Amino acid sequence: MTRRTAAIVQFPGTNCDHDTVRWLSRNLELDVQLVRSRDDVERLPPGDTSVIVLPGGFSFGDYLRAGALAARSPLMDWVRLQASRGVAVLGICNGFQILCESGLLPGALAPNIVRQHVHEFVTVHVETQVVSPWSPSIVESGRLLNLPISCGMGNFVAPRKNDAYNILFRYTHNLLGSFESIAGITNPEGNIVGMMPHPERASDPLLGATDGLYMLDALARHLGIVVRTGSPLAIWRSTHKEKNR
Repeated sequence: MTRRTAAIVQFPGTNCDHDTVRWLSRNLELDVQLVRSRDDVERLPPGDTSVIVLPGGFSFGDYLRAGALAARSPLMDWVRLQASRGVAVLGICNGFQILCESGLLPGALAPNIVRQHVHEFVTVHVETQVVSPWSPSIVESGRLLNLPISCGMGNFVAPRKNDAYNILFRYTHNLLGSFESIAGITNPEGNIVGMMPHPERASDPLLGATDGLYMLDALARHLGIVVRTGSPLAIWRSTHKEKNR
């Protein structure tokens, strides 16, 4: 069976791209490809892209506004097209900013209320009744996840009242000043997710943080992706199953 493709969108200034490639390729049977241009898109297996991730970083140096220039890149036209077809899209940190700037998600990310870059672990609450490839199952709804953040513009500003979205994660302690303590949202269909915390940085027991594996577990189950034998996710699943017996 041909493996499906995950595209990691890379802009000048993106700096979490290889972390994200490792996060997916180490745990899931996916053909993970870096996509930098429309030429890279043309080289992807046709009709095979199941996952798109916009990683963290400082795309185009955060000039003008974080994510504003990347959102106007021709590459985002392809992301919009794939998203409209139901492909699972995840924007992490700067990726969340790009999704909002491009209109794929409503709202905006403003400077943190503390007016400084925040770099630490935070606790987020998984909201109930949100159906998304990236959301922990309904059994796990209400769970608290410990994930790292690293951002200067993570303060989520409320969209217009007529803009629809679902709240996926909320901070238990709202360091950044986000509207309604929002840490992550989805579009109404649930296939597009933007979040400020970094799940890819909390997915290895060697680092003492594995709560980011909840999202990979959800993705694998939702899309029917095989988990790599011996991977952190495979070990986590086995341990998690034992704990819940």
